[in-house]
Amino acid sequence: MLSFKLSLLVAAALAASPALAMYKCKDADGRTAFQERPCEATGTQGKQINVRPASGAAPAPAPTAASNTAAAPADGTLTEAERLRKLNERDRKQRRLKDLNDREISDAEGRIRNATNKCERRMGGAQYIKSYANNNLAGATWEQSLSTEMQAYATQCAAEQTRLNAALDRLLAEKARLEQELAQ
Repeated sequence: MLSFKLSLLVAAALAASPALAMYKCKDADGRTAFQERPCEATGTQGKQINVRPASGAAPAPAPTAASNTAAAPADGTLTEAERLRKLNERDRKQRRLKDLNDREISDAEGRIRNATNKCERRMGGAQYIKSYANNNLAGATWEQSLSTEMQAYATQCAAEQTRLNAALDRLLAEKARLEQELAQ
């Protein structure tokens, strides 16, 4: 069991550092240890291990900052990373378009309908109460108060409708942009 864990540790070390000098050391009790430094303890036997990747080929040099910013190869083909990045971006756009079509646009339209209904109910209620105003000074004052309240409702409703319509317009514009990008 210990040698299995040790093998996993060595494999992990090899994967993390392809150009690694490894040493196999045995102590006086016969236990084996793998390490990056030569065996130094007294009473240990050791030897250097020739470490190569599983493919047998020399490891590729680590990419530098200049190679990360390099453009596609001269023949116009994409690197695997660029191809995967484009596929990921296309998938993200398709998911977003699906969310817009399936849920967000209909939710925005529902919010507009609900706000319109709420405004109509408030205005209708105020109009109904206003019909009870008597034809006297107290009734005229109350009617004026109700008219001012109805004007405030109308202003609030107009502002809310403008805000909700702008949100819907943003969603529809995003949908159109995504559809155009995905059609290319």
